[in-house]
Amino acid sequence: MTSASMEYRLYPINPDSPRWSASTYKGECTVRARLEREARDMADFAFQRPVTRGEVPERRLSPWLLTNVTGIEVRRRAEAGALAELGVINPPGHNGRVSRIDWDRIEGVNL
Repeated sequence: MTSASMEYRLYPINPDSPRWSASTYKGECTVRARLEREARDMADFAFQRPVTRGEVPERRLSPWLLTNVTGIEVRRRAEAGALAELGVINPPGHNGRVSRIDWDRIEGVNL
């Protein structure tokens, strides 16, 4: 089941947090998603840094998922027909990984 999408602006509110080491990008981004949680998940997936040898992935919580590290606001409702274009809009070049995920299939799954 799909619903209308929104454009979300995600931005660092705690740029000095050590959690940013888990991300390849540390700045404002725009994501088209249906829900705030989905927008955060998409940013996390698009910007996650590969795990290094000896690193414990569970301890490397993404800054994009943390409300005390990254803020989020709705920019606007996406235009009609934009539902197929879910993912990171800005900065450009980061939606390739995100667009390969079938977000409808995992709707309702707590990532």
